[in-house]
Amino acid sequence: MTTVHPGGIKTNIVRNGRMITAIGNKKMSLEKQVRMFEKVAKTTPDQAAKVILDGIMSKKRRILIGKDAKFLDRLQRLFPERYTDIFTWLMKKNS
Repeated sequence: MTTVHPGGIKTNIVRNGRMITAIGNKKMSLEKQVRMFEKVAKTTPDQAAKVILDGIMSKKRRILIGKDAKFLDRLQRLFPERYTDIFTWLMKKNS
């Protein structure tokens, strides 16, 4: 079995989404959500597909796609109890 952990993939998922995002008590407009996502989403769908296929062919159990996914994975492993607070702080800092 292989699990895939994608980071930001350059798609229209946020632009077409209906999710309301809030950081703290402050809701973000769709336009702001799109801008923030575009800052993070560096991996193209083709690149993601290649990483997934290569990982499956190499019989990897976990496939992390993109530098952001690798960073968040390390952050969560290093700070399992503080991960949510750190992630929220990073989001506020970059909003």
